[in-house]
Amino acid sequence: MAYAHDLRTSLWTGYHLTAEDRAAVKGKDRVNCFRPDPRIEIDGPVLADYKEPVLTVSTWPTTRI
Repeated sequence: MAYAHDLRTSLWTGYHLTAEDRAAVKGKDRVNCFRPDPRIEIDGPVLADYKEPVLTVSTWPTTRI
């Protein structure tokens, strides 16, 4: 994993989402379930880092590019 310690986040992530994945969550509320990554031993993020969200999933564009 490539990790940016100054930003306290990974530099990139990858997901394989299918139409079935999207259909399974349609109409459900987002669940905040932060868990620290045990692989980040120095200066990893903690829950308090995310108390003031600037960008959330609900603000992402929903159109395909």
